[in-house]
Amino acid sequence: MTSTSDLHKVVEFLADTVGLNATFEAGVSGFCDGVVIRAGSLVVDPQVCAIGDLLHEAGHVAITPGRYRRLMSDDLREGLKLMLDDVEKLGPDSEVFQPAMQCSDPEATAWAWAAGMHLGLKPEIIIEDDAYGSSGANVRSQLLSSELGRPYGRVTGYLGIHGLAHAGMTSLHNRGGAAMFPEMKRWRQIE
Repeated sequence: MTSTSDLHKVVEFLADTVGLNATFEAGVSGFCDGVVIRAGSLVVDPQVCAIGDLLHEAGHVAITPGRYRRLMSDDLREGLKLMLDDVEKLGPDSEVFQPAMQCSDPEATAWAWAAGMHLGLKPEIIIEDDAYGSSGANVRSQLLSSELGRPYGRVTGYLGIHGLAHAGMTSLHNRGGAAMFPEMKRWRQIE
């Protein structure tokens, strides 16, 4: 059961810190029960939506370069295809090329983890055991073990962390005072 206070804490964080819109509407459902992405905004059924699902879907929107966010709806396939078609035309020297290449599910998962940790949520709420085809406990374990290197000034492990780092949203090390995962340099990808 999702805590109403945790749900409101996440929605407030998304609006105030990340700059993403999330509204409430009974009966909505998308790729995840109780939350749907509509033109780059989140619509949430507060009676059904799991915190982890909301964070994950928000992660998809947040890691998408701003010029393409409005294309993201429902299960994201059409929006991602349009984004990648445009990025291919722009070429590898475009400022959106690298960020667009880092817009997959592992990056959304790592973003959701970082957001949940930032908000002080319990790991089991950020990624529930039955998430990711009932492998949520394994994904959560990978993210937790990624942080074992923090005392040594680096994080390793979970693939999505590397994607966020390559997209410039976090760092794998603390050299020069960098924001090392799960800390984020920025919560939303370039505009």
